[in-house]
Amino acid sequence: TALLRPKGLLIGALPDLRAGIASFEEDLQMRGMVAAQVTLKKEVIEAASRPYDEDPYGLVAGGSAKEYRVMLWRYAQQVKTSP
Repeated sequence: TALLRPKGLLIGALPDLRAGIASFEEDLQMRGMVAAQVTLKKEVIEAASRPYDEDPYGLVAGGSAKEYRVMLWRYAQQVKTSP
């Protein structure tokens, strides 16, 4: 977060079963950031997964992108709350 501008956004695609994901997200929260999950259309997820799913030789590292969460973080003071 040291390189993030004050009104900047942090966007990431996170696998659910990766070691350290929970502590990574907790660290962002401790730094005053709030997370929101981004919902993508099924077609977008399928297109992103195609290199993994159609790789018969195992040349693409990792698993399918179908189990990833796309997250957006921003500083809590940027999030508008309704009265």
